[in-house]
Amino acid sequence: MTLPAGHQDADGAFEAFYGDCKDRVLRAVIASTGDAHDAEDCAAEAFARAYSRWSEVSGCRSPAAWVVRTAV
Repeated sequence: MTLPAGHQDADGAFEAFYGDCKDRVLRAVIASTGDAHDAEDCAAEAFARAYSRWSEVSGCRSPAAWVVRTAV
């Protein structure tokens, strides 16, 4: 995932989070939707929402679970 133009992940926290959990999140969304293509779209949108709300999402007990719930 590339951050949108004009946006920065100042401390790299979101990029680290994304790198650590993107595959696990995608597997969970595929299991829920049953369609890999749809799951990729849903996961990408959920990660974009997480990025835009990162100050809130990063404080969650499980940011990855927040992304999965948002995706499905």
